[in-house]
Amino acid sequence: MKNKRKKIKNNELERIAQELCRNTLRDYVIPDHVKENLTLGFGQEGDPDFRVFELYVAGKRPEDAQSIIVIKVNIYTGEANAEVFLEKKHSSIS
Repeated sequence: MKNKRKKIKNNELERIAQELCRNTLRDYVIPDHVKENLTLGFGQEGDPDFRVFELYVAGKRPEDAQSIIVIKVNIYTGEANAEVFLEKKHSSIS
């Protein structure tokens, strides 16, 4: 039996991922050399109800890539979550 739920279009999923990425990364330190070499990857991994967006720094070999953030977006609900692989900014309390 086919799934009859309506899928969200890829461009809308990407918009959701970009917004979550911007909002999430505000709290993290991103070194300049990383900012200059960012690459966005898009695909499906594991659960077919999710699309995966990954911001990373490419390496000489694929296994040398450094992941910055991985965002998974549900293709039916638009619900998204992020996993970040950077150091958080330190807040100063005065």
